Amino acid sequence: MMLAGNMIFVGRKPAMRYVAVILAGFNERHLDEIVLKARGTAISAAVDAAEIVRRVIPGLGVDVEIMTQQAKGDDGRRRSVSAMDITLRRSPEALNRGVVSQHTIQDEAAGAPESREAD
Repeated sequence: MMLAGNMIFVGRKPAMRYVAVILAGFNERHLDEIVLKARGTAISAAVDAAEIVRRVIPGLGVDVEIMTQQAKGDDGRRRSVSAMDITLRRSPEALNRGVVSQHTIQDEAAGAPESREAD
């Protein structure tokens, strides 16, 4: 799975794999915006990945577009398929906060309590 420009095509892989690609796009490629594109049953994985990243990157903007696309079935007939584009956009404030590590994401996804520093 790769980042094509600023788009990720979500398929059958677990949501955490898409989270890793999103982080790489924001941290290594310094993208300000990433679009998750999903159809049919892959919509659930796209929403899960977006929510995990949204919880760990403060100030992340999310825009959602839902649509119906025409696809050709195995029998050759055209059918309607639900589709969703989720745009994740870093705000200037979020860009200045620095890099979020994969370790932080895994802790957040597992529901681990956040570590607190002593004052």
